[in-house]
Amino acid sequence: MINKKFLFLFIVRLKFQKRSELKFVSRTIPHSGGYNNPQLAAELFPKLALGLFIPVILVLLLNLISCANQVGKTVVSKPDEYTHVYEAKEKFVLRAIAGVLKEKNIGSNVSIDKKNHQVDSDYVVSGDWRTKTRASVKQINWKECEVRLAVTTEKKTGAGWEARRLLEKEQYDSFFSVIDLKIYEEMSRID
Repeated sequence: MINKKFLFLFIVRLKFQKRSELKFVSRTIPHSGGYNNPQLAAELFPKLALGLFIPVILVLLLNLISCANQVGKTVVSKPDEYTHVYEAKEKFVLRAIAGVLKEKNIGSNVSIDKKNHQVDSDYVVSGDWRTKTRASVKQINWKECEVRLAVTTEKKTGAGWEARRLLEKEQYDSFFSVIDLKIYEEMSRID
């Protein structure tokens, strides 16, 4: 025979489960007064926009405006050089660098000097600015090459051409990423 105490606990447990399931359903079904109430979200959005989004946008705009007049103002005696190591043979790296320079129009008359392990370009003139790129490649071991990249940017002034810093470390990193993609493209070509 079933114990009356056990039967009572079983019925109480079923009632509790039913209540908790109804609470869960009321929280997830829209317009039931639960947590996902669209009216609450509609009232909260303007407060969030005023309190959070507008100040963030203003700070970003002020940073952009303050930095805009700094581009190309730094006069340098020689161009910055940055290095990056690739896992590829030297011939693929040289061809990839030359391909990127031609595609992005960063230098004109791009030439590969296999004897000196370099890729050089002539100046590309655009308004009062001219740009030229030089990259040297050194085979470190059987699978790695080190690339030393220098982008020379000059501005025309009353006294002649002055070397200026136009690219920062982040732009060089982006340049190296594009070269990395081009290396894989060059490696996939059949000679």
